[in-house]
Amino acid sequence: MECLTPPLDAVPVEEWFCPECIANNRTSGSEQISEEESSSLPTTSRPRARPTRAIARTQHSERVRANVNRRRITQARTAAQ
Repeated sequence: MECLTPPLDAVPVEEWFCPECIANNRTSGSEQISEEESSSLPTTSRPRARPTRAIARTQHSERVRANVNRRRITQARTAAQ
């Protein structure tokens, strides 16, 4: 986690966010829309009541994601045959 000084050697196991990154994330999503604008959006585009959980993107998590995607593709191909 390079944003910290000194950087962390490992990602904490529990859900944890760097204080600087969490503050930046809050300010970037501060754009508000009116209720009228919100009701005209498709339900998938409407703002959620609670924030989405951010997951750290580490080399390990990227390997896991790649393995999951490969397995899904393999299963989809097998099911299609």
